[in-house]
Amino acid sequence: MARDCLLILALGMLNSKFITTAFASDVDTRLRYVEHQVKAISESNQALQSLVREQQNKIDHLEHVTEAQKQLNGQLLAAMRNVSGVPMSRRANAKKDQQPEVVSFTAVKAIDQIHIGINQNIIFDKVISNIGNGYHADHGLFIAPTSGIYLFSTTLLHRATIGQPLHAVITHSGVPVARIYTGVDIFDSGSQTVIIQVNQGEEVWVRNFDINDENIYGYLYSSFAGVLIVPL
Repeated sequence: MARDCLLILALGMLNSKFITTAFASDVDTRLRYVEHQVKAISESNQALQSLVREQQNKIDHLEHVTEAQKQLNGQLLAAMRNVSGVPMSRRANAKKDQQPEVVSFTAVKAIDQIHIGINQNIIFDKVISNIGNGYHADHGLFIAPTSGIYLFSTTLLHRATIGQPLHAVITHSGVPVARIYTGVDIFDSGSQTVIIQVNQGEEVWVRNFDINDENIYGYLYSSFAGVLIVPL
């Protein structure tokens, strides 16, 4: 009987020791897991803090750049408003009062022009448009109402006599700029386009060049046009 009691007591002690050891092992495992999680969270927080600092530095830089740009824009605007001590609005209004902002014209020949002499103006008698009133149909002259870079273009339909070509020329203030040639056939045509600087009051026109007794068709086949590209 005593031996059985001793055996039961020994088994109980062993079981208690096993339970205690298993519990301790489980607690240690859980503790290591918690420590691992805490470490991971700490590292994540550090990374987030680093990212926040980086973003804040970028925000601070952008705010600095924006402020500097605002100051520069203000300085540029003030300079534009006061070039040569004259406010921009006053200069713009003064220029508008003095010179047209848009200059362009298109004129065509409605009737034939015959027996044209050497250096005689070619007349484009029908005015399609004349913005700025620079073209004068009576003499076929364009007189620049404002200085600038202009584009001029002309097309001539030649009513040729047998074997006679047409030589014409776009002329600026008496100086030939570009020549127009047509062949010797009755319905030959020639065209020319130029871009030139013309000062206010200077004249541009198309004239017969060096062959006498020329004929040019009307009926809207021949034209002369110009437009101000850049005011100066």
